[in-house]
Amino acid sequence: MIVSSRRAFLGSLGGTALAVGLGTTLGGRIGLALPFGDEELDFGELEPLAALIQETPPAKLQELLIAKLKAGLDLRTLVAATSLANARTFGGQDYTGYHCMMAMVPAYELARRLPASLAPLPVLKVVWRTADRI
Repeated sequence: MIVSSRRAFLGSLGGTALAVGLGTTLGGRIGLALPFGDEELDFGELEPLAALIQETPPAKLQELLIAKLKAGLDLRTLVAATSLANARTFGGQDYTGYHCMMAMVPAYELARRLPASLAPLPVLKVVWRTADRI
């Protein structure tokens, strides 16, 4: 957004400060934001995979995911489901969970540059770390 004057800038800054100050709970009650935790998030087609990531111990999860990858699951879908599981679990409120989320994109980019036989490794590492934190 390009701000044309100092008055417009300060006005937009004030609105942002108000929203942050209210927080998600109060903001949701007055219609400014959706509160977390009021209803369970359903991720449609990715729900079964996101739930698997959330509910399976990391040591068992790796075996299941490797089998799914061999059966045709693509890394992009795994990255998406892991990111959704992370968001549903932590909602940006857990330091380590946040860093797991931030590591997912570089892991995926690295995977895209590796030979096919090694490509899942960086993504599976971040998935394991996420699942372990969950």
